[in-house]
Amino acid sequence: MGNYLVNSGNYGVAPQTLEKRNQIVAWLNSQDVIEKVKDSWASDVSPELFLTAMKSLANLGNFDEVSIKSIYIALIEAAKTGLVPSTGRVYFIPRNNRKTGQKELNFQIGYQGYLDLMRRGGFVCYAGVVYKDDVFKVRQGTNPGIKHEPKIDGERKPEDVIAAYAVAVVGDTKEKIFEVMNRAEIERIRQKYSMGASPAWQNGYAEMCKKTAVMRLRKYCPIDASANEAIVDDERRIFGDSEPVKTKTSGAAQLKKKLGVAPQPEENPFVLAAQNATTIEELDEIYENATVAIDSGAIDADEYETAIRELSERKRILEPGTFGGRV
Repeated sequence: MGNYLVNSGNYGVAPQTLEKRNQIVAWLNSQDVIEKVKDSWASDVSPELFLTAMKSLANLGNFDEVSIKSIYIALIEAAKTGLVPSTGRVYFIPRNNRKTGQKELNFQIGYQGYLDLMRRGGFVCYAGVVYKDDVFKVRQGTNPGIKHEPKIDGERKPEDVIAAYAVAVVGDTKEKIFEVMNRAEIERIRQKYSMGASPAWQNGYAEMCKKTAVMRLRKYCPIDASANEAIVDDERRIFGDSEPVKTKTSGAAQLKKKLGVAPQPEENPFVLAAQNATTIEELDEIYENATVAIDSGAIDADEYETAIRELSERKRILEPGTFGGRV
C-alpha cells in the first residue's frame, strides 16, 4: 500500500523523475526531518498532517525541478508558521535563482494562511475584493465603516477589481479596524516587488489582493509572537531585507539643493535608536514611539516599515531565538 501511494499519479513519468520523487518522499519520512519539523512547529495542529501534505505535493511533482536544499529551507519556513498546506493557506513556488542558476522552492503564505495567523493572534479577520458595479462606500471620521454590496451576477474578472479591504475584529471588545486599498495601490506593491509574474498573482489575483490588504492591516494588530514571526518572515521573503530608507527633506536640505550643494540624507531616528538599544524594554518604547509617529503623520509608511525591520533584527540580536515585527 505504501509503495502504491508513493507512486500513484506518476504513470508515464520519466524513471529519473520518479526516482527523485521517491527520494524526496523517503527523505520526508526520515526521522531527522520529522524531528526538525516538530522542533520548528508552531501550532496545536498535528505536524504529521503537515508532513503528509508535503509528501502529497512531492508525489504530484511540485518539487521535481528544485534543489533538495531549497525544499529543506521551504519546509522549515513553512513548519514555523504551523500552517498545513491547503488551498489558499500556503504556496510552494519554484523560482529560478539568478545567482546560482538553480531552480529553488520558495515558500509563501496565502491569504487564508494570513487569516489563520491573525485568528491565532486573537483577531477575527476577513477581507473582500471590490469589483466595478459593486456598491462600495467607505466612511471615515468619528464613525468609520465600510459598506460593500457585491453585484453577484455576471463574471468577476481580475481586470475588473477596483479595490480590496481587510477588517479585523478586536477580541472580546468587538471593535473593528479596517484598511482599504484601491487598485493603483495594490498594483504599485505588486509591481514594485516583482511579484507580478508569480503563480499566486497569475492564478489567484483576487486572493492576493485580499492578502495585500491584510498585510497592510496587520501592523495595527499586536498579535502573539509565533503568529507575528510567521507573518514578518513572509513579508521579508516578499519585500526583501534592504529597502532604501525614504526620508522627508527638511527646508535646509531643500535650500542646499537649490544652491547646488548636495544635501545630506536624514537618518531614520527610530532605526538609529534601535541600533543603539541594549534592552528589550528600550525596543518596546521605540516601537511605541514609531507607531505614534506614523499615526500622526510624522513619518511615512516606508520609514515605519524600515524601522520595524530594524527593531526586529535588533531583537533577534538581544534575545536569540525570537523574531518579529512587533517587538
